[in-house]
Amino acid sequence: MISCDENDDNGSGPSLPVSSAVTAFTAKVTGGFGDEVASPDLLSGTKGVLFVEGSDGAKELFNSWLDGNDNPGCRISNRTIVQSNGTIEVHITDLEPETTYSYALFYKSKTGKKRYLGGNGTFTTKSFKPVLNTGEAGNIRYWDAEIGGSFDNLDQADAALFTQGVMLSLEETFTEETALAKYTLGGYDSQFSLKVGGLQADKKYYYCIFLKSEEKNLFYSGPIKSFNSKSLDEMAVDMGLSVKWANCDLGTQEYVQYESPNDRILFSWGCTEPSTTMNVPKDKYKYWNSASGSYIDIGSNICGTEYDAAHVILGGKWRMPTKEELDELLACETKPHWKYNYADPEQTIVTTQTLEKITIVGPNKNSIDLFMMYYWTGNMAEENKPWMLQSGLNETGHATTEFFFAQERAHMIRPVRDY
Repeated sequence: MISCDENDDNGSGPSLPVSSAVTAFTAKVTGGFGDEVASPDLLSGTKGVLFVEGSDGAKELFNSWLDGNDNPGCRISNRTIVQSNGTIEVHITDLEPETTYSYALFYKSKTGKKRYLGGNGTFTTKSFKPVLNTGEAGNIRYWDAEIGGSFDNLDQADAALFTQGVMLSLEETFTEETALAKYTLGGYDSQFSLKVGGLQADKKYYYCIFLKSEEKNLFYSGPIKSFNSKSLDEMAVDMGLSVKWANCDLGTQEYVQYESPNDRILFSWGCTEPSTTMNVPKDKYKYWNSASGSYIDIGSNICGTEYDAAHVILGGKWRMPTKEELDELLACETKPHWKYNYADPEQTIVTTQTLEKITIVGPNKNSIDLFMMYYWTGNMAEENKPWMLQSGLNETGHATTEFFFAQERAHMIRPVRDY
């Protein structure tokens, strides 16, 4: 065994020197054991760092461990990586800022009969004074926005001990306890942009970025800033028709191009919560009575009722359209938008073309876009089946494809608003 700060009994040289990288709460210590512990031996046994605050009595505590005391009164870290050159790298966490620690590398054989102390010394942790920079709000829409932020004077190793994110409030002065909502980052990013959702339209929100450690009972926040979510009035397009039409599908933010069918927000007829699938089984549908094998009657026209997803989510005069209102819309001037696939690099030979969306122009020349999707109406046909229309193009250039679908099927909704 080799004693702390001494040569071994066989007169071999001192242990390998130690280098350390230190932050406010962590230290990375790298060193070794000279000739006492061969590299292959390091792959087994226990190794790590003995450490204690200050220097008084540290040598005695370390040598107490060397003499066989596994609880010598100092802290023991054994999160260790064996390096290819025969040294070890130890990561120490849960330290205190601006504190001096004494430490020594240790190794105990697999049987526990041989113990060695290696490189040793002291280190002092840094101060912890992070600078939180609350950024500007961008891409502000009706129900969400993107908040930017950055951190200065914050080491990544220290940041890993904290939750980072954004706090929102409807009050200008707020704390963590009174904040309306908190949104957290998935991992540390010194400069980030985070989407915050679940907003109400036409509201003023106050926000700031934050750092929090439950374990250390520490909380930091940046300057408070504000933004206004968009008004739903901006979503309503007056096309010169009997109702105003939304410029986006229910649950989306203005016009978006769906990357895949999974991006669409779908609703079963009469349900106000989105569905995760288009093909909803009857026994999972809210208004199916398994005992009688029939649908629960919620009315043949749910527009503006508690069963109308557009009305419940958007409020006010917003609701699902009737079939007559959708027919009126689809009878307007239609402009198709095609996506072309080419067979040659010069993009001159078209192999296929796909209709991505249609622009519908009202009598007053204002317009909205519809996708090649299925849209619910809020009223049923005489057969007590809900209408569902597809926004497609027929021979006349208008979209009039009509279907009846089972109520449990989930489709999209394009809201309307009464004047």
